[in-house]
Amino acid sequence: MGASKVDFAGCIAIRTLLFMQRILCSALFVWLAVAPLSALRKPHVVTFGKWQSVRRFVDTPSPSMNNPRNPPGVDPKVDTKGIEFKIRPLYVDAQLKENTTGSRHEITDRIFVVRRAYRVNDSLPGEEAKSPRWRWQLGGWLEVDRVTGSGGGVELA
Repeated sequence: MGASKVDFAGCIAIRTLLFMQRILCSALFVWLAVAPLSALRKPHVVTFGKWQSVRRFVDTPSPSMNNPRNPPGVDPKVDTKGIEFKIRPLYVDAQLKENTTGSRHEITDRIFVVRRAYRVNDSLPGEEAKSPRWRWQLGGWLEVDRVTGSGGGVELA
């Protein structure tokens, strides 16, 4: 009678090990099947926001010592009104990447270029300004890939 109890207990242990082996193999299979899915290329959405009118201030170079009519430090040609131009934000996956101006120029079916615009804080560190003075500047050209959502500057020779 003792031998049959040992065989019955050994049978339960073997069945339990086989069941655990099946669960482990199933979990390993699912993990190996699902893990590469995270490495798949995700589509990116590249969009432009609405147009905004801003002012761009253009400073002329300061006068030289050779011009007696305009002594250094006094420059009547500094633009105080500014030039109005339009900008619009460039979004990649609903996140702001750059501010741009002008229309986009299609290079290929997946790449386009557009002119970059950026803001510069024009106040000096020692000034007692209540708020920073932001000025808009024109930047270089920005190349944007629609598939990867990446953008970078373009050097024009």
